[in-house]
Amino acid sequence: MADSSGDKSERFDPEEIFSRVLSMDRYREQLENLALENKRSIEVGMVDISKYSRRLADLILERPDEYIGYAEKAALNRLRIVDPEYADELSNDPEGLKVRLRDLPAATPMRQLNSRCIGRLVAVKGIVVRASILKPLLLKAAFECRRCGEVMVVEQEGRRLRKPYVCANPGCRGREFKLLEDESVFIDSQELRIQEPLEEMPPGQIPRQITVRVTTSDIIGAARPGDRVTVNGIVRAEPIGRDSRTYIMYLDANNIEVRHVEEELELDEEEEREIRRIAEDPDVIEKIVQSIAPSSYGHEEIKKAIMCLRFGGVSKDYGDIR
Repeated sequence: MADSSGDKSERFDPEEIFSRVLSMDRYREQLENLALENKRSIEVGMVDISKYSRRLADLILERPDEYIGYAEKAALNRLRIVDPEYADELSNDPEGLKVRLRDLPAATPMRQLNSRCIGRLVAVKGIVVRASILKPLLLKAAFECRRCGEVMVVEQEGRRLRKPYVCANPGCRGREFKLLEDESVFIDSQELRIQEPLEEMPPGQIPRQITVRVTTSDIIGAARPGDRVTVNGIVRAEPIGRDSRTYIMYLDANNIEVRHVEEELELDEEEEREIRRIAEDPDVIEKIVQSIAPSSYGHEEIKKAIMCLRFGGVSKDYGDIR
């Protein structure tokens, strides 16, 4: 294995280093099972990358767009060895083969995200407070000139639709276009809203939130409201309004590491017996209500509502009614 000391004396080839990382058994198995599991991404640990090249691990954090691209090229080349047919399918797919990174060296508190973080790969911990439905995202837009019928394809980026300025046909130069949806290229996308964990909040402060945009199909729907997550993503910024000098930051998700709420709780036998004893108490609801904000007198109905929100519920199936 090459380490940081070897990077100075040897030719630094990021794609070749990624290829060696992906030759490890755990990643070879992921690649072999991609088609069987109908997946379009593999998950790679930053610890494994650091073992081969600490310099490469640092560069991934500093210039993720460039160096994750090297990882995806290496992964596709590896896939051509183990499953050439699926590799050809993914190479022609708009989404392609993605490499998702996990176990970043350290998490960045949400309050420390600033303009110096833009363009860098960071890990941000939070609680999902909102998750949108799946939405198609336009990657390549095909426009037809309304005057001559010329079709032009425009690569899309950002949130606003980019249109041709003028028809590409020299004999037309029209300026009115129609979007051809059936000839355009879409991928799936989702937006999450995460809130900083309580343990990271300074006393008396309002919790901060940030938007997370997800375009990797394998992690769309992976997180739901209430989940504690670590989002490994690239910090990006976009203007608040047209021609605005003020920008708002968001996370372009590379990977989402999820800890479901029900997976966090582990009870020993004594705690389980105590919970069952409390559950059998006929006055348990009143006692719980009285324990909520005991310094605030009254407001029993509000406290009952808070109690219901805190405990949640379970899905019940009554035939055609849920």
